[in-house]
Amino acid sequence: MNIIEIKTDLSIDDAVQKLSRDVAPSIFKIKRESLIGKVSSKKVLLYRGVPFQGNSFLPVFVGSFQNTNNETVLRGKWTIPFRTKLFWIIIIGFFVYNIGSDIIISSSISGISIFSFVATILFGIFTYLLGQKISIDDRGWIIQYVKHVLNS
Repeated sequence: MNIIEIKTDLSIDDAVQKLSRDVAPSIFKIKRESLIGKVSSKKVLLYRGVPFQGNSFLPVFVGSFQNTNNETVLRGKWTIPFRTKLFWIIIIGFFVYNIGSDIIISSSISGISIFSFVATILFGIFTYLLGQKISIDDRGWIIQYVKHVLNS
């Protein structure tokens, strides 16, 4: 997994304060494309918000400010929202349970169970790739926005 690093000459407290001013707390509080999330000295969670556009697979930056060699570094990685991960865990768990109960009850796996499981996995891969395609420039946009805020 790639680690993202954004360096600044500001102190951690100043960087947190400056970035906090430009980050909206919720998608419901914005009127134009904005950076949304939470910023503290211990944890930074950021994503790009566009009014009237939803994407469950949008990239989310999760990281923290660290002091390295007398400079402040925002270090983090990309992930997808927790609600999306939880949704897919529940769906896949349902199908694993369904296939497991087929094996226990009838001592065989029905073709429908395997087909529905494979179809769900393929649908999940398809929707993930589609979501990544929709948000293709989100990562670059977030990095450039944060660099601009911290270094201006």
